[in-house]
Amino acid sequence: MLGATPKKYLPDFIVRVDDGHGDEDLLNLVVEIKGYRGEKAKDKANTMDAYWVPGVNNLGTFGRWAFAEFTNIYAIPAGFDALIQRFVAGKTE
Repeated sequence: MLGATPKKYLPDFIVRVDDGHGDEDLLNLVVEIKGYRGEKAKDKANTMDAYWVPGVNNLGTFGRWAFAEFTNIYAIPAGFDALIQRFVAGKTE
């Protein structure tokens, strides 16, 4: 069976972001930093974007979640700032 084996996943970071919903409703942002992006990393990012984040958000009992992956270490500060500004503006995609 393809995909039937449970896997453990530990993200690089989980950042709790105040995106304007208040202290009781912080956004949980799963952050991955990849210097080299192999096929496993691509699969992990796709799974987070397509299944895990929408699933946990739809469930609604574990808060709000989002996922971000950074592949260029020099672009992290600007990319992270732009990402947070999008969340604050209410644009989650």
